[in-house]
Amino acid sequence: MAYKKFIEGLSKPAKIVLAIIPPTSLLFLVYRILSDILDKKWGLVVWDGVFGVILGIVFYIFDIISIIKNNAVFSFAAWFGDDGGIQFEEEKKEEAKEENVVEVEEKKE
Repeated sequence: MAYKKFIEGLSKPAKIVLAIIPPTSLLFLVYRILSDILDKKWGLVVWDGVFGVILGIVFYIFDIISIIKNNAVFSFAAWFGDDGGIQFEEEKKEEAKEENVVEVEEKKE
């Protein structure tokens, strides 16, 4: 998605300025939610909703620290790992099948 690439492509000083100014820091909340939805990480969407919408100051502070330290918008994925904690059973089964197919293809080569 173009919005996701736009935010990721910003320079570190631009991200810091956007993170410090409260109204524009909402751009990172939208980025975080869209990113998790596109990656189908529903558990992280819930965390983003709870902490981003209800307790916005949490992300405001975490974003500033994360951008200064890692040049990346804060994400719960870094804390919880890539799966986001909650995943539907069908998705888990599909991912397991995909991993098995890849392993079988690698063995054939």
